[in-house]
Amino acid sequence: LFIFWHRVSHVLRGVLRGDAASWHLAIALLIAFCPAALLGLFFKDVITEYLFSPVVVALALITGGIVILLTDKKLKAVARQGSDEVQSITYGQALVVGLCQCLALIPGTSRSLSTILGGRFAGLSQAAAVEFSFLVGLIILTAASVYKMWSLGPALTQVYPVGPALGGLVIAGITALIAVKWMVGLISRRGLVPFAWYRIAFGLGILLMCVIG
Repeated sequence: LFIFWHRVSHVLRGVLRGDAASWHLAIALLIAFCPAALLGLFFKDVITEYLFSPVVVALALITGGIVILLTDKKLKAVARQGSDEVQSITYGQALVVGLCQCLALIPGTSRSLSTILGGRFAGLSQAAAVEFSFLVGLIILTAASVYKMWSLGPALTQVYPVGPALGGLVIAGITALIAVKWMVGLISRRGLVPFAWYRIAFGLGILLMCVIG
């Protein structure tokens, strides 16, 4: 929210003023939000029961890295640059991003990776795909957090004691701010290939630990 505050505040002010372009982007974000939100809501128990295992996580990491390596040149070829691609994103492009975000419900599949690749396949430039990915992430991760808090009810403070929770929130916020600013800049400049090799190495490491264990 801090990193993209200018964009978020601009959209919010525009929506309140009835600005057509701001409403267009808000609706596009809602379209991208809905597929994974609905799928996660209705199948959360199935996902938790069957997909949370080290092997699934490792295979998802490796698969994601291979997909990046196989599609990197093609994605560079289809990328286009516009005056403000995020503001003028089509509803069809937003839906592609939203459908790709559903893959992130598989443990080990990066939400950012899924949505960035979805945006690139939809024809967005690297920078626009990254920004739209984080805007969608801001919505869906906030919604997931609110839902988790609501579902826990009175047990919330027992599961997450206020002191440790606030301390963790501050530390996570600071480290995430540093990491996200660095990652957005790196991806915008160099693409996703370094991230692909990281995923493959990490996935192989998990599989090795499973074999040794």
